[in-house]
Amino acid sequence: ELKSGIGAGEHAFVSAIAPYIEVAAEGAKTPGSLWLQILCWGGAGGLLTFLVFIGSTIKNSLGLLATSKDNQLRSEALALSCGLFVAMLFGGVNCIWEDLRMLYLFWAVAGLIAAYVREGRELNDKHKAELTDEIDSSDVELIFHK
Repeated sequence: ELKSGIGAGEHAFVSAIAPYIEVAAEGAKTPGSLWLQILCWGGAGGLLTFLVFIGSTIKNSLGLLATSKDNQLRSEALALSCGLFVAMLFGGVNCIWEDLRMLYLFWAVAGLIAAYVREGRELNDKHKAELTDEIDSSDVELIFHK
């Protein structure tokens, strides 16, 4: 049964696991998994929110890869997305946020992905506007040319 949360911090893991596995939890400050750590810190709601964030980040980065015409933008966004994806896979077997520098690095990469997605959307909108202007101007020239 998932509860809404048991608190925040490094002692949440010991509080949650100790009744079930006292020997294994002795001296443990953090769980061995990023996903379990997020569950301990934020409860089921926190884990669900994080999963929604990761899902939307992946969806937006894949959308950028599919629609962007700028190869450099696509390759840099792909590299950042692969880094985030590998961190999530590695987080299944290791608590990667135990070191706060990794936590800051993770959110910096997530922020850069969001910036690349926004830049890609702006470039696509600009390209669409240029195409629309070209079509409109050629239509006007045809009308006056006749």
